[in-house]
Amino acid sequence: IGFSSTPEKGVAVVDLSDAYSQKAKSAHRGAMVVRGPSPYVVMQDDIEIKGTTTVEWNMHTAATIEVAGNKATLTNGEKGKGQTLNAVLLSPPGATFVTAEPPEKANEQARDLKNFHILRVLIPEAKGEQRISIAFTTAAEPPTAPVLPLTAWLPKK
Repeated sequence: IGFSSTPEKGVAVVDLSDAYSQKAKSAHRGAMVVRGPSPYVVMQDDIEIKGTTTVEWNMHTAATIEVAGNKATLTNGEKGKGQTLNAVLLSPPGATFVTAEPPEKANEQARDLKNFHILRVLIPEAKGEQRISIAFTTAAEPPTAPVLPLTAWLPKK
């Protein structure tokens, strides 16, 4: 759909509607990198559901995952010595993170992938407009960024 970059932030929004056409009237994904002394990234999906379905958002990672409600900590390497990425689920209200293990490996090449985990958000019986928004940061506390529709992320033409 579009992208923009300023000294304060970079934004890209893509239309994924064709990929999700069986269950969604529209599906858009946005990525925003907020620059500054405490930089962070926001990933957001705006989806308009056909009928009622379970919406599932997944992030695949080699990092270990610890979840606590709407917050998650991903650690790559030894705890306390490795790299840490903190996530906060900004939307939908009341939603929480869960973890999952990957499905059975499909082929020989994929069987070589070890220590692979999934950070997941599930919205059961979703209908109409849905928004999943997650902020990621290396800071100790993820930001509480405002949740706006992806249409508001890009400058007006």
